[in-house]
Amino acid sequence: MPATQLSSSVVIRQAWSHAAIYAVGSLFLGVGQIAIAPLLISRLDLAEFGTYELFLALYVAGRAVLLLPLSSAVLYGYCRLCETDAEKKRLVGTALQLSAGCSVGLCAAALAFPEWPTWLLRTGGDLNAIGRVVVFGLCLESFVQIGLAVLRASQRPAMYGVIALVQLVGTLSLVGIFVGVLHRGVQGVFDAFLLGNAPAAVALVPALRGTVSLTSDWKTARWLTRFALTIVPVNLALLVIAVSDRYFLRYFWDLPTVGIYALSYKLGSAAPQMVAVPFLMAWPAFVFSDTGPRRTGQLVSSAALYLWAAGLLLVVMVSSAAKPLILLFGGETFLAGAPLLPIVSTGVLLGGVMNVVMSAVVAAGRFVWNMTALLIVAVVLLVLNAVLIPPYGMLGAAVATLSGYGLGAAASVLLARRLVVLDTQASKWAKMAGAALIALLVGRELDDVSRWPILSVGATSVASAGIYAGLLAISGVIRKDWWGLAKSLPVGGEATQPKGRPEH
Repeated sequence: MPATQLSSSVVIRQAWSHAAIYAVGSLFLGVGQIAIAPLLISRLDLAEFGTYELFLALYVAGRAVLLLPLSSAVLYGYCRLCETDAEKKRLVGTALQLSAGCSVGLCAAALAFPEWPTWLLRTGGDLNAIGRVVVFGLCLESFVQIGLAVLRASQRPAMYGVIALVQLVGTLSLVGIFVGVLHRGVQGVFDAFLLGNAPAAVALVPALRGTVSLTSDWKTARWLTRFALTIVPVNLALLVIAVSDRYFLRYFWDLPTVGIYALSYKLGSAAPQMVAVPFLMAWPAFVFSDTGPRRTGQLVSSAALYLWAAGLLLVVMVSSAAKPLILLFGGETFLAGAPLLPIVSTGVLLGGVMNVVMSAVVAAGRFVWNMTALLIVAVVLLVLNAVLIPPYGMLGAAVATLSGYGLGAAASVLLARRLVVLDTQASKWAKMAGAALIALLVGRELDDVSRWPILSVGATSVASAGIYAGLLAISGVIRKDWWGLAKSLPVGGEATQPKGRPEH
């Protein structure tokens, strides 16, 4: 290993330190959604809450298909392909011009076909105004996402955190005003989404100063477009895995069922997302900057193991306190969803592991492999939804979600092993899973320790977390120096291979 190349553990720790700041940017669609859930439940009836969840799924789908592919292309090109500042500036400027053109076309389509929400959601009522706001919000966020991608690629997590915090606080505050004070219902939530992006967009202007060249570069535009189109099927597959169950529930059951399942899914998925999403935001800048399959394999193996360990801690804490959590955020009406939390949270954590391992495939430029694997997983999940949801409802949806993410994680390992050498450390993975199961079972015995749900949540979560950590220490999984701070050293080593265009 070159002298300038850091050990895998140090790189992983540095990635976690960046992830702690990136966590701010992932809070709204994760933890932020949990924070506003009691307000929405108190202001919306169960059917309206189900409608909100379907619109939220559309908004998330729009981000994944229309926004994130281009920002992913910017991140990859900035880290992997651009060698000079001039190339980086042209890349960012070209991406912004492409985003502006797509936004104009999307807004025009929304105005020309205002009834599109009714067609997609198969429900009555005047949804045209909400549909327009959803589209306009996505267009404004497109600029925000490209700017944040540049900050991630240039490893400026502090600036990213400031801008993401502006977006988070602004959006949550507006939701409180529009829904809690002005009683604008579902419309008010998406008005807040739209207006909450405005201050973040303004804050990005000085942050990106000196990093953008508005000179048109059609060669770069073609590459960005080709890369983004390759990512679209991947994101579509991830969307199918993540949100298709809501639409099956809407079709075979009803909106109240969608609402109950949605709250359970939020509570269950928020725990692993608190660690998985921020880490996945920080991780590409590290793994894309390294060359060589052996080095990439070491980094990916360590990152996946640490994510599994940290994610299981939160999965145990939330799952053991499922019943008091449901009572705290939704009340007795939503109690039917309590058994789903352990299933959903474990599945979402496996999804995070899948994305970490698949980063080895992406780093090798095998985008078609990545796309094909996820599309196969998505098709299997659709079949599972069609088979399990009609007879079993919410439980069938949760089991299908867990199965889909589990299949994706297994597929990612099989593919990555063809490109890099993975250190799977299967015994550690099994010990962590066993410790989590024991901690969950013991912790659930305390879920009604108090008649106040918040006290039951605290007692159950602390007890189960302590048991999990204790079992890992006893079994020797946790190293004594694991929590040590990484020294401030440059990440990565000297390039051992020339940079080039990725393989398609």
